[in-house]
Parts: sequence; structure tokens; C-alpha cells
Amino acid sequence: IRTRGRKRFGLRARLSTRTSIQAFDELFYQYAFNSQTLQFDQNRLGISYTHNFNSHLSLETGYQFTRRSVVNPKSMVSDHALQFNIAIRL
Repeated sequence: IRTRGRKRFGLRARLSTRTSIQAFDELFYQYAFNSQTLQFDQNRLGISYTHNFNSHLSLETGYQFTRRSVVNPKSMVSDHALQFNIAIRL
């Protein structure tokens, strides 16, 4: 029997009434009950900038670095991603 989980840690700073920045670290893991072992699955690090144009429209841009295991914890792959999100609140 296995269970999966994740923990996210982060800091957010409001630069003005409309803008903020955020940095985070998110850890993914698996726990195997039969062997009593905690296995690292992946780690995400990121930073983002958010600008609220008004109460209905915001734009978030950021960078995310992901390091994850493919087959076993000794076989790791790294990914880099730029993110652009537009939020429209009705």
C-alpha cells in the first residue's frame, strides 16, 4: 500500500495594491507502508509576479524549475518552464 502527498512552502510580498511577487518550493513524496520508507518523487521551485488590472482581470507570469524521478529516486530529470496565466473573474 502506498500513499502520495505534497508540501508547499512559500513567501508572498505585496509590492503595491495591484502587484505582488511569490516564491515557492513544493515537495512531492510517496510513502510505502509495507517497507516503511518515504520516497522523494519531485520538487518544484518557482517565482512569479502578479498584476491585478482591476477586480476582474489579473496576469501572472513566472518561472518554474521541476526536478523529478523517472524510474527510481536515483534517476532524475529536470524541467524548466515559463508560465503566463490570465485570470478573468466574473
